[in-house]
Amino acid sequence: MNKENRQRISLHLMMVGAMCFIVSLVAREDSPHVAFCSLVSALIFYGASTILSFRNIMELRRERGPFKLPKIIGWTHYNENYRTYDSDNRSPIEWANAEQAVVNEIRRKKYKFGGNYHQYGLYGCPVFDDHTVFMVSMRHWGDIMSRVWGGDYCSYAWEDDMGRVPSKKADGAMMSAKEIEARENERKKIREEWEKNRQEKKNSVDNDD
Repeated sequence: MNKENRQRISLHLMMVGAMCFIVSLVAREDSPHVAFCSLVSALIFYGASTILSFRNIMELRRERGPFKLPKIIGWTHYNENYRTYDSDNRSPIEWANAEQAVVNEIRRKKYKFGGNYHQYGLYGCPVFDDHTVFMVSMRHWGDIMSRVWGGDYCSYAWEDDMGRVPSKKADGAMMSAKEIEARENERKKIREEWEKNRQEKKNSVDNDD
């Protein structure tokens, strides 16, 4: 019996059980024997419905895996060529669990960095034990940080290192050591250029004042 049939039968059993329970309430004074039989029938139908629902839940667990949070094995940098933990290919439960795993890890390690570091820092993206990388927008990352530290997502979305950043990298599953070094040098140059442009803009505003 597949899930759809079990769900349909479970609903029918629950409805019949409800009808039996109503009959037991109506007949409890005039026909105690009928009321007792109806109540027993209601309990039997409800029990059968519960068993079928439980089987559906267990089958769902087998299909999607247990409802447990994915494990974070390290951190890496933002790279669109990595295999990402994509919300489009995950169930809502899986995606919510992934977000909660990131929130728990940040809270446990007391990390505090904004969306800018998430996308431009060396170790701004968590890596799960299935070797997928959690990469989101700056606004989304700001929302995750706000769940840990409070405040509005805007307080974190476009910020950099705000106190503590990860140091444990999980690069072995994605790239070779030589590729990692080259990529880190590239990210460093991008970061330095970004800092230079930001400083030039700041100096330009100060001079205008």
